[in-house]
Amino acid sequence: MAGVTIVIPDTWAADTSGMDPGIGGLTDKTTPDRLPGNPLIRLTGSGGTAGVVIRHPNRWERRKLRGNPTH
Repeated sequence: MAGVTIVIPDTWAADTSGMDPGIGGLTDKTTPDRLPGNPLIRLTGSGGTAGVVIRHPNRWERRKLRGNPTH
């Protein structure tokens, strides 16, 4: 019954054509522009009664990532 939020990097794109949004709905807040060579996430499945949101990181998340490099 809980919703799902998927956060993808700014340069990545999402393909939600294989998703069945179900009752909860599907919201894709990513930019539709995809440059050649950039990753594409393909989402499949059903959202059921929960909502699914796909978005890029917000300002706070970007700031947190800059302060905590993965290298």
